[in-house]
Amino acid sequence: MKKLLFVIALMTVTAIAANAQQRKGRRDVSPELMAERITEKMTEELSLDEAQQKEVYELTLKSTNERMEAIQESKDERKAIREKMKADQDKHDQELVEILTPEQLEKWKEYRRESRERTRDRRGKVRRKPGMEL
Repeated sequence: MKKLLFVIALMTVTAIAANAQQRKGRRDVSPELMAERITEKMTEELSLDEAQQKEVYELTLKSTNERMEAIQESKDERKAIREKMKADQDKHDQELVEILTPEQLEKWKEYRRESRERTRDRRGKVRRKPGMEL
């Protein structure tokens, strides 16, 4: 029974990872739908009985919900870090305004703009983020 649960858990993780990669660019799927799909696939592949299907569904739903919460927490942390870095950059820019002459400030703005363009070219990106100017 332990081996079966281990195999089920391993297949669940694999199925979720594969499903997540295939989902890129599509709308989000609910944890319930993901659990249903994975349970159906495992039922096909492993000939699960009804009791096993129920257990697999509940386990998959629980795991999926936990993963989605972890992903959301990670997104929230990244957003907070970006906001802090933006605030720090704005403060730095304001202090530079007080230190540099107008000519130096213009030269610095131009240098930063060119630097960002070089970075985008290396990465193959062309988009511009608002609020990035000095």
